[in-house]
Amino acid sequence: MSVVEPDEVDVGGVRDIDEWTERVTAAGHRPYITSGTSGKVSFLNCDGTDLRFLHDILENLTCWPDPLPPDPVRRAYLLAPASGPMRSIDGFRWHADVFALPGETRLLTEDPMRVSELMSSALLRRRMAEGIATPQEISSFESASGSREEELGAAMGRIVDDIAAHRDEPLLIAGMNNQQFTLIQALRARGVPDGGLHPDTLVLSGGGNKGRALPDDYQQQFAAFYQGVRRVRSYGMTELQGSCLACEKGNYHVPPWVIPLVLDQAGEKLLNPEHGVVEGRLAFLDVSLEGRWGGLISGDRVFVDFSPCPCGRSGPAVLPDIQRYGDLGGDDKITCAATLDSYVRGMIHG
Repeated sequence: MSVVEPDEVDVGGVRDIDEWTERVTAAGHRPYITSGTSGKVSFLNCDGTDLRFLHDILENLTCWPDPLPPDPVRRAYLLAPASGPMRSIDGFRWHADVFALPGETRLLTEDPMRVSELMSSALLRRRMAEGIATPQEISSFESASGSREEELGAAMGRIVDDIAAHRDEPLLIAGMNNQQFTLIQALRARGVPDGGLHPDTLVLSGGGNKGRALPDDYQQQFAAFYQGVRRVRSYGMTELQGSCLACEKGNYHVPPWVIPLVLDQAGEKLLNPEHGVVEGRLAFLDVSLEGRWGGLISGDRVFVDFSPCPCGRSGPAVLPDIQRYGDLGGDDKITCAATLDSYVRGMIHG
């Protein structure tokens, strides 16, 4: 699945999964992770060519179909750890490199994201749900979660204060949907009105609404508060190079380096028509990838239009009604879906 050869990576003295990830990265690769609720981690390798391709996408296609000029003129806020093997974290940092003023980037935490913490936390949560965690394990977990929640709550408060004080300046605000929703609610409480940010502000968000943690109207609330700013509107996942970007009609256009494959719910039968709309499980082959195999069957129920879009552009487009089969009562285990949101939310809410 990956082009990494064992003899490229020096694993001498490696003690945990984080050190192993660092060694693979030092060998010229970038292993991004995905993870399910069980805590089992999958690694998706990118080589140098893949990373340059990703950076070119964000530098030239951010806010497509009206791309944002790559000018470093914004004060930036990244609601994420300082580093970690997740594409969202790298993407936020790269956007800050391209669109933010030098030295004007503020992070939710200066700590890196550790894969070992993500795994151990998920495993302990499962043990607690099964009733087999020991009292000492639960007590230690709750103590660590409480301290982390207090620390990150204070950090979010400082970011809220700083945004409120500089809302008349161009800003860059990047974070997954749960952090964005928390931020919006806090800014409203501080008296920042809907549509009250500088029009050259750039907002990055994503992660869906896994576990129904947000109200059903969260997208409408996002649109109301961020009215008048530049927002990246896209549909994608860690396994995909770039994303399907939204056109003026709100449809997500599949990039030319991706071959969409719409399958039945079982993931066994190809449903692609020559024209028109088809419903099914989204799979794809990303032919741009150099560091690994680019095929994936997702857990998403989608509608894909293979006719020209009402915006006038040709090529397949994913329509906005996207749901997880797991949320519809079906099987959602063909692939696992990790988000930066789930990691940060786990740190904040224990």
